[in-house]
Amino acid sequence: MGFIPNDGEGGPSNEYIGEDDNMYFQEENVNIEPNNFGGLENIETNIDNGTPIASTHDNGRKRKLPIRKRDGAAVRLSKQLDRLCQAIESRPSIAIRNGENGCSIAEVMEVLHSMPEIEIKKVLNGHKDRCHQQFRMEKHVFIKLCQLLSESYDLKSGKNISIIESVAMFFITLGHAFGNRMTQERFQHSGETISRWFGIVLDAVCRMTIDFLKPSDPQFKEIPKKIRNDDRYWPYFKDCIRAIDKTHIPVIVPTSKQIPYIRRKGIPTQNVIAACDFNMCFTFAWAR
Repeated sequence: MGFIPNDGEGGPSNEYIGEDDNMYFQEENVNIEPNNFGGLENIETNIDNGTPIASTHDNGRKRKLPIRKRDGAAVRLSKQLDRLCQAIESRPSIAIRNGENGCSIAEVMEVLHSMPEIEIKKVLNGHKDRCHQQFRMEKHVFIKLCQLLSESYDLKSGKNISIIESVAMFFITLGHAFGNRMTQERFQHSGETISRWFGIVLDAVCRMTIDFLKPSDPQFKEIPKKIRNDDRYWPYFKDCIRAIDKTHIPVIVPTSKQIPYIRRKGIPTQNVIAACDFNMCFTFAWAR
C-alpha cells in the first residue's frame, strides 16, 4: 500500500510512467480457500518472489512483461473477499437503525475468522490435539483419508465446497452428534447443502469400507497366532474365528416406521453386530 504526496512534496508528476521504468513485481498467494484437493500439502502461506524488469531507456529494446503466476489463487481470494463483504452487509438491521453504518476492525476480523475454510486451516495448522478433538483423528490420518477418498473412491469437490471441507463436515457431524442446524452454523452452508454433502461423503466412505472392512483370511483356514502361540488358548480355542459383539445405536426413524426399532429403553435404535480380530481391526459389521 502506498500514498500520493501533494504537489511540491517530491511526489511523482502527472506524466505517464511507462512499463520500461525499473519496477519489481511481487505476488502474494494466501491460500484462504483450500482448492479442489490442494491445500493439503501447501497449507501455509506461499509467496512468489518478484521478477525485476530492467530499464530500457538506454537501448530502447522491448522487454517482456512479468508473467503473473497462479491467477487462480487470486480469483479464489477475490471470492473470499466478496463473501466477507456480503457477511458485513448482512449485519442485523438493528445496527443500521442505531446509526452504526461503519464496520470496526474487530467486526471484520470476527467475520473473517468465522469462515469455514479459515477455521479448518486453523485446526490443521494448530496444536495436534485440536484436529483429534474436532475430527476424531490425528492430522496426518485426516489428510491421508482425504487423499484416499479423492484418488480411489471418486470423492470430488464441488463449486463452493472442497474435499477437505466436505470431509470435515462429515466427521464433525458424526464425532460430535451435530444436527443439521448445528453444522449449518459451523460451516455457513444451507441445510440442503449440508445434507447433500453428508450423503456424498457417506457414499464414498461406504465404497471404501468394502476394501477395508473384511477378514484377511476370508476362508478362515489359518489359526490366529494369538491362539496357536499361547498355551492358555491352544488347542481349546483353535476354532475361534473372531471376537463378536453388538450394540444398539440411537437412530431417527419416521414415526410411522418406529415400532420395529423401539427397544427396551423406549427409544428407536439399530442393532449393530461387529467382529474384530486379535489386532483389534474390524473384519465384519452388520446392522439389523
